[in-house]
Amino acid sequence: MNTPQLILEIRHEIFRSLKGVSIPVHVLTDGIPRGASPYAVWHTRSNDISDDDLEQISDNLYATSPRVALLHMARDCTPVQLAMVMMECCGLYATCPGTSRMQRAISLLDTTCGLPDTTRQLAAFYGLDGKPLAFTDNHGAPLPWSPCRTRDGTISNLWKRPPLCSIEELAEFSKSLGPVHGAKTFRRALEMVVAGAASPLEAQAALLMGINRKLGLEGLPPFQLNRRVKLSPSSASAWGSPICVVDIGWFDEGSHTPSLCCEVEGAAFHGIALEDSKGTQRDDSARKTALRSMDIAVETITHSQIKNIERWDVLMDVLYRHLGIERPERTKRFMEQRVKLRKDLFGRPRL
Repeated sequence: MNTPQLILEIRHEIFRSLKGVSIPVHVLTDGIPRGASPYAVWHTRSNDISDDDLEQISDNLYATSPRVALLHMARDCTPVQLAMVMMECCGLYATCPGTSRMQRAISLLDTTCGLPDTTRQLAAFYGLDGKPLAFTDNHGAPLPWSPCRTRDGTISNLWKRPPLCSIEELAEFSKSLGPVHGAKTFRRALEMVVAGAASPLEAQAALLMGINRKLGLEGLPPFQLNRRVKLSPSSASAWGSPICVVDIGWFDEGSHTPSLCCEVEGAAFHGIALEDSKGTQRDDSARKTALRSMDIAVETITHSQIKNIERWDVLMDVLYRHLGIERPERTKRFMEQRVKLRKDLFGRPRL
């Protein structure tokens, strides 16, 4: 395909499948086309991309799979920054690109035909048995993406959707990588990833609490994100439903009830306001009351706690006490690694 035709196709797709991509679009090709374009930056396609990792979006344009996109991002990200993107891919949320083209398209769709609302179906990642859910509708089709709205109905930049990939898939892919650029960062990032986050704030909290202290993580025992819990009759009455979803929970082996859970607060960071089956807003405090009535320890995590190291340390002390575990010594090396990790986590990725 000659360069003018390729540029024309890219211009056509800018308002369709590429509306969420900033301009210029970075395009991988088998050979660098001649001629510059304000719409595209050309790159030579490397041998590490197989045809199985390409999804056709137009006659001559393809999108790479999540795992290949993550590998390419690894060349310009720190492991912590890449881990956050991996957690988004393996979680239940997506941050919508803020391009004017995307915003116009979303507004038009919402006003003309309406956007699907699957936020309640995508509230949980794990079922009562602790296994990942299927994320399909009654006909077996994948649940559609759905925007999170503020209380006044405004569409936010946070969307709910089924996971794009799993940790297991990324781990299998990492084993197949040779000494390619970005592979080391990819593997290091994968060590920090926890599946099932429903918002960026949950992902940050889960990453910081991870088990690998050599990377500056807190070393808490394994936990699950967004797992369904069956409530007792009296607790269900307080909550208004026999089932609720805990944001972060520690479950003893074989138990379907957590001994400890953390609820992530902050509508601006967490995503959606909870609703019952009739669409009525529910108070988060009712959920905490219901869980506590079952002798489950419940703690709250806020954005300010995550960002403030002193307040975070207080919370970690509380969680370790609840779990009946002595908090590991905070050595000089650990403190240095933690400072570095937080700098990467709360800074912007170099993309």
